[in-house]
Amino acid sequence: MKPLLFLFRVAFCLAAALGVAAAEDAKSGVGERMFVIGASASAGFIQEELLGGMKTPEYRLKYYLDAALSTPHEPAGSSCTSMFFLAVQPSAKTQIASAVAAKPTLTVSVDFLFWFCYGRLKEEPARLALLEKGLAHLEKIPGTIVVGDLPDATSAIGKILDREEVPKVETIAAANRRIREWAAARPSVIVLPLSEFMATCKADKAVKCGPVEWPDGKTRALLQADELHASQSGNAALALSVFAALTERGLVPKESVLWDAEAVKAKAIANSQPEKDALKARIETKEVVPLIESK
Repeated sequence: MKPLLFLFRVAFCLAAALGVAAAEDAKSGVGERMFVIGASASAGFIQEELLGGMKTPEYRLKYYLDAALSTPHEPAGSSCTSMFFLAVQPSAKTQIASAVAAKPTLTVSVDFLFWFCYGRLKEEPARLALLEKGLAHLEKIPGTIVVGDLPDATSAIGKILDREEVPKVETIAAANRRIREWAAARPSVIVLPLSEFMATCKADKAVKCGPVEWPDGKTRALLQADELHASQSGNAALALSVFAALTERGLVPKESVLWDAEAVKAKAIANSQPEKDALKARIETKEVVPLIESK
């Protein structure tokens, strides 16, 4: 074989090998197999469809996580439920069991701990004791976990929450200190500052999620009118916040994230269409009856 032809073939094989390696590197890091646990904010919720309806799937966080990750990955799984608050411990056990069985590389639990502090508890100290049980549940999940801290939802009283359900501000602060202390001892846990995100949005101040920014006066729209649940744009922001935290840790390549909130929102809504079509078919065959119609 002529030396020049031999070198050409060696170079071609090397380039091909590097191409395969690059393709492998272009995968989604820990996002390759995602699973979402949590309550209504993650499950998808709008006040017009309190018990779910045709538009509810468009608010499910899993679709926004899938949309934000542009490289190959399995569709995100989920065991979230909007009824979490009705049976906190049984709901948590079921969700954790589902997450463990899914063997995720990444578990996103933005609002899983919410009802482990909020809710109708007889004594204020019981809230922090209950939080410990929530943290113990999370310890059973393998792989990387992104867990949201607790927002101050005082402004949601009378809109979606009763006063008796909301902890004192000091209790929320103590709970968030405990969450950060717990996470600091676990390298696989990343705390998502949901409290800061929601407070900033309520104040209509600028929000930044990685390279994506919303200026002053544009962030109140990231929350719904109940001041507790994210809007569709807010879900896009939350998904990008999750990936901003992961890329900062080097767990997901920056180039594998779709850093375009509007594109993430549009793609997520499109991702939800098969679920909406299936629900429509069930309604048309009277397999299910919507209790609250979409507006």
